[in-house]
Amino acid sequence: MSKGSASQGLRYLLDLGAVRTVYVAGDRRAHYEAVAELRNLANRFLRQQVLTYFDDSQDGWTAS
Repeated sequence: MSKGSASQGLRYLLDLGAVRTVYVAGDRRAHYEAVAELRNLANRFLRQQVLTYFDDSQDGWTAS
């Protein structure tokens, strides 16, 4: 896997809330851990995917 693909995948998981940044004392590198709260993860995914779809579909719709 390329660094770019890994970076994009990680950004997607961060935006989705599936992983979070963790502070490690004495280390300047970024560390991450998985988020195990399935309800929050599913809620954010649905909000991001479904509501974005509906928002996009309303852009072309006008009331008469």
